[in-house]
Amino acid sequence: MHLRFYQSGDYSQITDPVEPAVPNIPFSEASLAVDIHPVALTLTSGGIPIACGGVIVSEDGTGGEVWLRVSAQCAQRYPIVLLRTLKAGKAILADEFGFRWLSARIQWNFAAGRRLAERFGFRKVRDDNEAFEVYQCHLEH
Repeated sequence: MHLRFYQSGDYSQITDPVEPAVPNIPFSEASLAVDIHPVALTLTSGGIPIACGGVIVSEDGTGGEVWLRVSAQCAQRYPIVLLRTLKAGKAILADEFGFRWLSARIQWNFAAGRRLAERFGFRKVRDDNEAFEVYQCHLEH
């Protein structure tokens, strides 16, 4: 496995995501580009993306919205690596980028997504629309 900066197209190359299909995702893949939001990484296996994620930074730079796409292969074969990477990433966002908060939109019918968010200290703050719940966490420095 190899961790690298996110490249355009990584998100759509993960064709077996663990999350349910979303008819209208709340962002475009182009909006995840590293030149716009430089806080994005991809985990690859054999050169093929198996997970990618990052943060769309808020206008004031104090936090941002987390996005994550994980393949079924990654979730099944490398769950410990995935959890350790996410934990390290959260610490880096607080310590190196100075983020004070993070938010995440979780599909209302995706219990595993809610459990993962809650495991990392996110709490539900509101419903975004019929498809998503918004979770947020405050980061410690």
